[in-house]
Amino acid sequence: MFSLKKFMTNKMIWLREKYPLKFAGITALVFYCMLIATQLLVIAQIIPFTWINGGRSLSLEDQLPLSIFNIVVAFAGIVFTVFASGIRPSGHPKLITAVAWLLTIYWTIGLAMQFLGTMFEIVVVIPIALIGVFSHFRIAVEKRNK
Repeated sequence: MFSLKKFMTNKMIWLREKYPLKFAGITALVFYCMLIATQLLVIAQIIPFTWINGGRSLSLEDQLPLSIFNIVVAFAGIVFTVFASGIRPSGHPKLITAVAWLLTIYWTIGLAMQFLGTMFEIVVVIPIALIGVFSHFRIAVEKRNK
């Protein structure tokens, strides 16, 4: 008889074997760097502000707080990723797991929103968001001791 719990457990074990935690951390760091770069390009007006946020920002002044917030979240994500992926050890495994799941959900919602966005978001940002979702999911499913 089919058991969803056994199926999911086997898939999690396979994922942990094929996608090492430190590699997930590195891909998450790449994701955050691309996120920061995109926001900086918008702030520097190299990428038009109408290309992001679904084109809903009426001016650069409207977009600026959102871009700064995204940069702050990305820097917090970088710090989290360094500890969560084992690049730098942490003594709080339950907290790391909970935050990793929250970030997985957050970036998954962000990914879904990109499908409703501009062509730039569909073509450029969706692949970046996929990197973020997959890397955070891998970090979240890690078995942590303690």
